[in-house]
Amino acid sequence: MPYAFELENIIASPTNVLSTVVSIILDIVVIALIFSFIFKLYKNNTIFRILEGYIVILGSGTFFFLILMSLLAGYISIIYGIIIAFILSLMLLFIKTKKNQSPKIRNITTLLSSVGLGTLIGVGFGNILLLYLLMGAFAVYDYLAVFVMKFMIPMAKQAVNMNLAFMISSSDIEAIPKGELSKKEVSEFNDFVKKNKHYSEHLKEIVKRGSVPTLSSIMLGNGDIMLPAAVATGAYAAIGNLFLSALIVVFSGLGVLTTMFILRKYKVGLPAIPPLFSFISIAFAIFFLLELPTQTFFIILFIVVAIISMSALLITLRKLIKDKNGSL
Repeated sequence: MPYAFELENIIASPTNVLSTVVSIILDIVVIALIFSFIFKLYKNNTIFRILEGYIVILGSGTFFFLILMSLLAGYISIIYGIIIAFILSLMLLFIKTKKNQSPKIRNITTLLSSVGLGTLIGVGFGNILLLYLLMGAFAVYDYLAVFVMKFMIPMAKQAVNMNLAFMISSSDIEAIPKGELSKKEVSEFNDFVKKNKHYSEHLKEIVKRGSVPTLSSIMLGNGDIMLPAAVATGAYAAIGNLFLSALIVVFSGLGVLTTMFILRKYKVGLPAIPPLFSFISIAFAIFFLLELPTQTFFIILFIVVAIISMSALLITLRKLIKDKNGSL
């Protein structure tokens, strides 16, 4: 049964939508470049801990507040909800700081903070088109930051090394045949084996089979979680129905799984936002097809955007794999 909304509920936007998106992206690019520079030269961690604390308290505090007000609506006032949420966010930051070497605590902290910040952004914008364009602009920025300017992956690794609540990461030991490594990499591995005789039985078995045990990592930034959450929340704020929001969440999950599959298979660093944006575009296309089937222009537009976004990523991936294989 069709929902009680018109096309204007989806595409209505302020006259300065484009300038707003461009302005935000330029600000983010400048900030990212500054932080990339700071990561390389600034050895004191204080500034990063302050930034982390601000993000965790604001983001997780919002998350806790929403949960509290949903579960205890009518039992506590908004003021008490804010106070309790603030205390819970401080406790989370304290636990993360005390358990500073625990990736699991960091991952949980990043997840809660990102969802909270995404909700704040989604409600704050309250406009689906603006949020969709914003994510599209971030997809372009993420692509350029990884493949052109090439500062995003080193910065992400540094954030993981510092155990900052800006990333969600997962690591595992994988066996790579020596034939897939360059001579230099094999030589470095052999030198490492000579210097480190104490291997676990699992690693010794990998070496006996002629393979090289390597640490395989997958990293997602808080923006990779925050932006889909913002679009999903903004969709609900605009039309007051969970259908589009549910589609966005489901297809965002498919986008993350696709990115993880590509990372595992090809061992090449990729930006996560372009595939997420592609899958969210498919979600919008499905929504329009089911609920506003007469709007063929927008259905085709979302499908074309999804194809272009994913194709750009796959073409670049193919080139990277070709260059990697050519260097062996």
